[in-house]
Amino acid sequence: MTPNRVQVAIEKYGKKIPADSITSFKRHLMDADDSCMDEFMFLTVKSPLTTILFSIFLGGIGVDWFYLKNTSRGLVKIFLPLILSIIAAVLTAVAPPIGIIANLALRIGVLIWRIVDCFNAYKYCKSFNYDSLTGYLHLKRKKYSKSANTSAYSYEEERRAQVESGEYTPLFSNYKPVYANDTVESTPNTVAETVNESSSSAQATQEEGSSEIASPIAIDTPDIDIIFTCPVCSQKMRITTVASKYCCPKCSTIFPYKNVVK
Repeated sequence: MTPNRVQVAIEKYGKKIPADSITSFKRHLMDADDSCMDEFMFLTVKSPLTTILFSIFLGGIGVDWFYLKNTSRGLVKIFLPLILSIIAAVLTAVAPPIGIIANLALRIGVLIWRIVDCFNAYKYCKSFNYDSLTGYLHLKRKKYSKSANTSAYSYEEERRAQVESGEYTPLFSNYKPVYANDTVESTPNTVAETVNESSSSAQATQEEGSSEIASPIAIDTPDIDIIFTCPVCSQKMRITTVASKYCCPKCSTIFPYKNVVK
């Protein structure tokens, strides 16, 4: 977002999120796309003031936590004092002196708990708003990145992120994508060895008996079967998988797929 739009968003939501999260919130806004600004400014967030009022007047029945969509804490706030009251009533019937003390301790404890819970609900409300707003920006940024037309470099960056997160399993265990700023020396020679060992028995050469299988870098989509000559050492290679880049098994030259199909 532009600096002006960032400032407008901070003025609107700054008092409804934790004070120590303003810097982080500003960073999220600066990374967001301007196209989501109009919808972002009309998002509904919880009011800390309303939360405090609910805690004071309706906290006994957990309305403050239900307002913040925390059902479990709201139910605890309803039933825990009720259960303790039943226990105190039983003690009063069995042993009146102990029951009276238990009732008094229960009333004092519940009063202190509700006062402290007012502040907890207030802090939770601001954290809830921060998570909701930043979550919306994250989803929009992710959706925008998927719909955008990505270059070969950005595609490889996305593929590497998928490998690291476990969303994508590469064909070879020693997978290492090659990027635009990488040198040839950074490409592992074991990739070529792995391809030759795993594919020699399954894919025999039909046209060129002396050709080897090129090492695919950054595995992409479907299988192909063409013969290509290395632009540096003239080694004949069989290309069996569409990839963004390949590695020559003889001289380790890295060349893009667009050179293969020419």
